Amino acid sequence: MKNTSLHSASSLETLTRDRLSPTRLHNVTAIECMLVQLEDTERSFDTFWDKHERRLMNCLQLRQFEDSFRKLQSTFARHMLYLEEHREVGDGVAKAEELAAAHEEYERDARCDVDEARDLSATTSTLSLMGGEGAEAAASILPKCDELGRMADALAGALQRRGEVLRLSIQMHSQISQVR
Repeated sequence: MKNTSLHSASSLETLTRDRLSPTRLHNVTAIECMLVQLEDTERSFDTFWDKHERRLMNCLQLRQFEDSFRKLQSTFARHMLYLEEHREVGDGVAKAEELAAAHEEYERDARCDVDEARDLSATTSTLSLMGGEGAEAAASILPKCDELGRMADALAGALQRRGEVLRLSIQMHSQISQVR
């Protein structure tokens, strides 16, 4: 519509400029000025909208990150509590092997959360660096990315230690049963 209006205005100008009365010529000139102002307004709005859309997308990404961060933080707390409560090493080879098998299954599930935290941390830290305008968002995101890394490392270490304790328990109980 805009291009049609501009084309019509330029055609009208060339065809009738010489034949128009002063009043009509004034009206045509006023319409041409309004069309130019409309184009300027449209360019200004497009620039504003692009900037505003970027800010909204940055805000959305920040909110999604914070939501994921809180969920992972809660999940890691649950995993650590589980490991704290499940310290049993078994009273024989069979029980130790049963505990080790249960731990391996639990560890697979927990490793998914560790991987998710590391992926979120890596993805979000690169997003915060690419944002340009989101300096205050980066100041909020980067420490949380570091915290995600620390929580992931702590959980991975605790899972590994628990697995090692259960392997040692199996070895110990096997050696004890061989001595008997």
